[in-house]
Amino acid sequence: MRRSLFIALAQFVICATIAQKRPLKDSLLSTVKQNQVPDTLRVRALNDLSKTYRLTFPDSTIYFSKQAYELAVKISDVPGISTSLNFIGIGCFYKGEYPEALKYQKQALDFSELHHL
Repeated sequence: MRRSLFIALAQFVICATIAQKRPLKDSLLSTVKQNQVPDTLRVRALNDLSKTYRLTFPDSTIYFSKQAYELAVKISDVPGISTSLNFIGIGCFYKGEYPEALKYQKQALDFSELHHL
């Protein structure tokens, strides 16, 4: 009886956690798609979107992080550049591409240290 109750409770908690993240992803995607949103906010939304996908879809993490990186470089958003490099590395790590992950993590660290972040 206790075991069944525990399993049911665990399933409820997992489903509730997953359901809570869906509105966040939808909201971030909406922010990214809006034309009137400032570019720095779009970079932040892309990086936040990367963070939400990191455990389940590391390819999406890399995809959104690279978009954030390109935009951050274009507008000289120093924190955005550092964060996006970091998340590209995290995406590579979760895909099992450890040398590539290390390369991006090192770039993020060097860039952050250079700009005193």
